[in-house]
Amino acid sequence: MSVLVDTLQRRTRSAHALGLLIRRWPERRAVVLGASALLFAGVFVLMRAVDDPAIGAALLSVVPVTLVALELGLGAGSRRWEWRARS
Repeated sequence: MSVLVDTLQRRTRSAHALGLLIRRWPERRAVVLGASALLFAGVFVLMRAVDDPAIGAALLSVVPVTLVALELGLGAGSRRWEWRARS
């Protein structure tokens, strides 16, 4: 357990030494979800602007969906399905 704590402390110190912004959990979630919304809107605009399906602009929609899935986790999806099953 102490090895894990030491590793996390070293990473935090090195991130501060590099001048990286360390965010707390709720702040990071808002940033990631906001960035995902902007990315999704950008991909939507790109898909509407490009008429050639061979370019594969729709594949870029995977990026914001993946960011949201990684940020919210499996619990967010399973809670929604439980709610639908009960009603």
